[in-house]
Amino acid sequence: MKKLKNILFIPLLLLFLTACSDKGIFYFLENETVEEDDNNLNNNAVFSNMVYVGGNYIGNAGPNIYYRSDAADISSWSSMIMPAGFETDATNTSMVLVGTDLFISRISHDGAGVISNVYRLDTAIAPIDVVSSSWELVVSETNTVLSFHVYRLHTADGNLYINDLTMTRADQYDDAVIGVSALYYIDDAAGVTPADFTTANYDDVSVTFGTGTEEILKILYDGAARYWMIYNDDSDGFIFYATDGDLTTGLVDVVDTATDDPAVLTEKLVDLFIYSTTEVLISNQDGSIYLTEDADQVTPAWEVMDGVVDSTAVTDDELSGHFFNGFADIDTLTADTANMVIVGTTAGSSSATGYYQIDMSAATKTWTDANFSEINNYVSIDLSSSSIKGFLYDDTVNKRLFAYTTFNGVYLNYYSTEDIDRIWSHE
Repeated sequence: MKKLKNILFIPLLLLFLTACSDKGIFYFLENETVEEDDNNLNNNAVFSNMVYVGGNYIGNAGPNIYYRSDAADISSWSSMIMPAGFETDATNTSMVLVGTDLFISRISHDGAGVISNVYRLDTAIAPIDVVSSSWELVVSETNTVLSFHVYRLHTADGNLYINDLTMTRADQYDDAVIGVSALYYIDDAAGVTPADFTTANYDDVSVTFGTGTEEILKILYDGAARYWMIYNDDSDGFIFYATDGDLTTGLVDVVDTATDDPAVLTEKLVDLFIYSTTEVLISNQDGSIYLTEDADQVTPAWEVMDGVVDSTAVTDDELSGHFFNGFADIDTLTADTANMVIVGTTAGSSSATGYYQIDMSAATKTWTDANFSEINNYVSIDLSSSSIKGFLYDDTVNKRLFAYTTFNGVYLNYYSTEDIDRIWSHE
């Protein structure tokens, strides 16, 4: 059973809701004694997600949502005004961008019961102008501490998906477990009115997955009428694939690897990334990344990526206790990153092994050097040993790459005219 710590103890709840150095393959760099800290964001800020919209970078961190302008490489962060009644013990459980609308789910305890809400914010409103009433309440549930809801938001192909987790426990001091996991969606969420989001008007996704008590980790659309979804049970990972291009009503199958490489599903999954319509990457808690380029994606042939760079094998032993998380396509970041995917490492503590790059250009994908930062910069800063939750790449003319970490804050990679090269700096 998946567990949630006592709702009355908010710090433990926050960890559940927002979480989970060797040289590796990195280009071996000289040490540098000073880590640049160019901004005012708390270096311990833990973002669970970042989005870029309307000329602003936005990050979700516990009870707060932070934002900063894209007008300059170095710009101060501010805290957005939250909805009225956003109690001091509340936390945001997820945040997604659907079109130009920002959706957040939150949970709080008012002393008598547990309040679970989903809000929508029109990002045409500048963050500095947001007031409490700017947030539209679209879903609201108030329940007891013995049975309550945790909402996890996902977006794919312009739809908003809500994974509604009903948490139950026998006593208020017991750990809560997922009693029911349901998946709902709103078609073209940015264009509907708040009334359409009431639980009575949810559209139930016609998918039966697992025992009905598993939390969905990710839903993605591949741009070619195919949806992918991953989740874990108590011990294994599972992959769903919508073969007719409609996750909500279509034929949705469990991806079968029994005849190809069963190892991909005998460990819990961590992340899912679609590089192209036929190239899918999946990481698991064994510290492996699996790739399929098989056109038959219901029963694909998976291969484990154990690439070798600088005579150092990226193996399960090297990444003992670590796993890959937070894939991002950085093809246009620099001329050197063409066809590159960046992926972070995550560990149970704040210490991991930074990030790696995968060259997706050849038939056989290879690990490659972290080749887009100034020669002294990367290995001398905490990012190179951080547990990375994800990346946000601004592929406009700005060409900025953010890495948000567990307990080491947020880093920005940008072209520094002072250093005459790209560098990482602490936000």
